[in-house]
Amino acid sequence: MTKADPPHAFSYDFEPPYPEPNGLHHGTFSVRIEEVAQGLCEVTITERRKAQTLGNVVLGWLDDLPRDRMICARARIEGRRDWSMIGRQLPQR
Repeated sequence: MTKADPPHAFSYDFEPPYPEPNGLHHGTFSVRIEEVAQGLCEVTITERRKAQTLGNVVLGWLDDLPRDRMICARARIEGRRDWSMIGRQLPQR
C-alpha cells in the first residue's frame, strides 16, 4: 500500500509474484471516494501500468476490463440486471 486515507482514498502498487523482464504487469491501483451530495459519492478508480506495448494498449482499450468491473459493481449496487461480461459469469440476484 502506497497511500491510505480511510475512508476517502487508498493506493497500492502491484506486480506479479514471478520475475517479469518487461514490467507489463507492474503498476499502481488507486481509489478515491468523494461525497458530492448528501448520500451520493463519486468513486474514481485509476489503474496505471508501468510498461505497455502498443499492442497491449490497443487490447486494453478494446477489452476495457476495469470498466466492465465498474459496470458490474454499479448494476449490483443499484439492484439492476448486470449486463457486463463479468456479470454474465456470476449468478444473477
